Amino acid sequence: MKGFRLSLVFVILLAGAALAGCGRKTIEVRVGPDSNKNTIEIQKGDTLLVELPAYSTNGYVWEIADIDASILKQTTEIYFPDGKNSDSPQRASKSAVVEFLAVNSGNTTVKLVYYRTFEPSAQSQNDFNQALSSSGPPPSTLGQDKKPVEVFSINVSVP
Repeated sequence: MKGFRLSLVFVILLAGAALAGCGRKTIEVRVGPDSNKNTIEIQKGDTLLVELPAYSTNGYVWEIADIDASILKQTTEIYFPDGKNSDSPQRASKSAVVEFLAVNSGNTTVKLVYYRTFEPSAQSQNDFNQALSSSGPPPSTLGQDKKPVEVFSINVSVP
């Protein structure tokens, strides 16, 4: 009888583990400059990782200028993936990354601006745009007072 109970417990645990693995796995969607001005679709629970060219030592910074936070939640600050926020140009990072989690359905635009903090009047040289679709309130208006040298924008759709 004791062996039967242990077998039954084992079968129940095994069935629970199998059912837990049946759901859709979340994915990480990576976008960069090649995705500029495009529209992508991701699912609720997926991670959007935006990686853009940047040097950690040149005085330029990427800043989020527009996003609907009720659709995409920013999960990281903008960071340099190799961890080299050094003053040495030889060890400087060559890209900046920010991550978002799709928390609700809808459409939103993720817009990032790249500017030199000590030269706020710089003119835009590049325009990167990508769209994300999900339901929710209208996008915010962060960073509209900046005069970027580059702009990245992507439209995102979360069905």
